Amino acid sequence: MATLPPSQLCHVECPTAGYQVGWSHGRERVEGDRFDRGKGSFYFNPLVDDLGVAVMNRRKMMRRLDASDAANADDDADDDQPTTTITNSNSNGEPIDDAQFQMVARSNPAFFAPNVWPTESVPELEDVAKEMGRLICSVGRLVARLCDGYVESRCPGYPRGKLEAV
Repeated sequence: MATLPPSQLCHVECPTAGYQVGWSHGRERVEGDRFDRGKGSFYFNPLVDDLGVAVMNRRKMMRRLDASDAANADDDADDDQPTTTITNSNSNGEPIDDAQFQMVARSNPAFFAPNVWPTESVPELEDVAKEMGRLICSVGRLVARLCDGYVESRCPGYPRGKLEAV
């Protein structure tokens, strides 16, 4: 990436996200008003290209599942299985609606800006970067599972799989 000309790099910069998505060189402050020009960085979400869209799609899917569970509640009156509900919540743990979530996403572009990829200048980057991201996440889940097992064996009452569920 660093060897690409500025005319190509400008297509993968995202100033609206504070340069926390895509290419960033000399944009991050290291001390006071001094910018870090000693390195370049390429930031992306390794799991989804657009986190805001992914979260909204997940919320819609969970509402459909919850509605389906509710519709089948009479059929499953003897079933003791709880329904699965995933919600986003505010800092007080209270669920937020779609409009509130979209407002949070808009006010936090560094977290919710969609990925930008240099598809013309470095076409192979997207696939290998996402593959690397999936590998890192799978290793993280394995480490979390091992940590959970260790803490569960030493701390009575520790919720099974707590860290892995994060």
